[in-house]
Amino acid sequence: MVSFLPEGTVKYCLDFSPPDFWQPLADSYKALPWECQADRLRIVAENYSYLLDILVHARLFYIAQGKAEGG
Repeated sequence: MVSFLPEGTVKYCLDFSPPDFWQPLADSYKALPWECQADRLRIVAENYSYLLDILVHARLFYIAQGKAEGG
């Protein structure tokens, strides 16, 4: 999920759920801080470049997890 923060702030907020699945990505992606909650992990990208970077990392992580599980 991509959402914009209130009051016209130019930042991109990405939520990753379920958090147990995405925790290894959060542990390895150190470019931005993560907010950890019981139902999701959240990262706030300051600009579009960070948004694209985390989306690429998330996609590669997702694909790798599927192959690791035999998918």
